[in-house]
Amino acid sequence: MPFNSGPFNAQTQVNQVYKTLGVPAPASAINPYPIQTNTITPAPKTTTQANTGGGGSAAKADPYAKWGGRAGLDQARNNLMEGLNNSANQSAASWRYGAEDTLNALTEKQNNINRMGAQNELARTQGRQGILGMVGRNLRSSGVMLANKNASDSSAAGALANAYGDIGHRELNKVGNQYAMQGEEIRRLQENQTRDLTTKTNRLREDKNFQVNDIVNKARTAIGALNADMANASIPDRIAMEQEINRIKNGMLDSLQKLDSDLASAPSNIRADSADARRAEAQRMAGEGMEASNPFEFNQDINTQFQGGPFAGNMPLYTFPRNRQRS
Repeated sequence: MPFNSGPFNAQTQVNQVYKTLGVPAPASAINPYPIQTNTITPAPKTTTQANTGGGGSAAKADPYAKWGGRAGLDQARNNLMEGLNNSANQSAASWRYGAEDTLNALTEKQNNINRMGAQNELARTQGRQGILGMVGRNLRSSGVMLANKNASDSSAAGALANAYGDIGHRELNKVGNQYAMQGEEIRRLQENQTRDLTTKTNRLREDKNFQVNDIVNKARTAIGALNADMANASIPDRIAMEQEINRIKNGMLDSLQKLDSDLASAPSNIRADSADARRAEAQRMAGEGMEASNPFEFNQDINTQFQGGPFAGNMPLYTFPRNRQRS
């Protein structure tokens, strides 16, 4: 007869064996080693899965444990976005200040070149006026002297005109040479300025793009890392990465829009004055009684030496009246 298939009981099983054999069980076979319990208690089961209403008793792992709870995750997310926004603003401000300084320096440099051009025109104008004034004064003085000597009709009158004309041309040539040399220096400075303007504005555009792309890359890396941690924790409400990146990028570009316009208009706003504009500025300064900062050098006092008279100088001119013999 088969063993009892119910709960395991040692004494019952012994009795069953002897009963099957048809003999009484000996006393020694009757529970010589009594046991405290008659059933085997199964080991308790452990699980990390959720209790679905009837089975295991273990609690589900907290997906927000990495951040110290849901509030900690929200704070980490806010800190991340705030940090990215601050970084974007600081980067944009740094670029904006640098661009403004560069444009201001280029503008001031151009203004200095334009002032040099106007001063060159003023120096030439005042040099010419000084030479013409010198020639005129000397001609008038010589004319008075000839009249006093009753030699107005002498050959000295024509000689004086020719002599002072030559002197005037010579001094005007000096002024013209100085004007040309200064103009060449201004031209060289203007070429350097034009080259610097093109190079530096292009570099500013490149640097702006670099700053924006750098912030975008930092945002993508940081947001991606947080989203990956949230995905590993099976948290569904992750950050919309591309949407946030575009918001940060567009915010930077909007804050730099005015400077973009300034860079685009720099070649037309930071430029050399025309020759007419420089001459007009020179006339304005002369009209206000201003002197050239670097006046041109020329001889302003030319005296003549008259034979037959006490006037000292470097031009021997005869003052005898025409058709008269010196006694």
